[in-house]
Amino acid sequence: MRLEAQGANRSTNEKKEQVLAAKRLKLAPEGVPTISMWFQNGDGTIEGSIQGSPSYPDGNMIKTSAIAGKVESGTVVETSSGSK
Repeated sequence: MRLEAQGANRSTNEKKEQVLAAKRLKLAPEGVPTISMWFQNGDGTIEGSIQGSPSYPDGNMIKTSAIAGKVESGTVVETSSGSK
């Protein structure tokens, strides 16, 4: 799944990084859902609004399993169970 810019309450530098990250990957690759308005929990899971998933209606709030590797806006991430 592709992560759009994270939620509010970020510093100016973090917001600039989010803009740069969004420019790196404007659209998710075909078949990869996008999560917006997301945040990462202490256990590595991500919660947010999903779009483009065959399993969930657009706009549903979901919680992923833990993310394997670095979590950054504008990137494609993979869960520990292998979902993208």
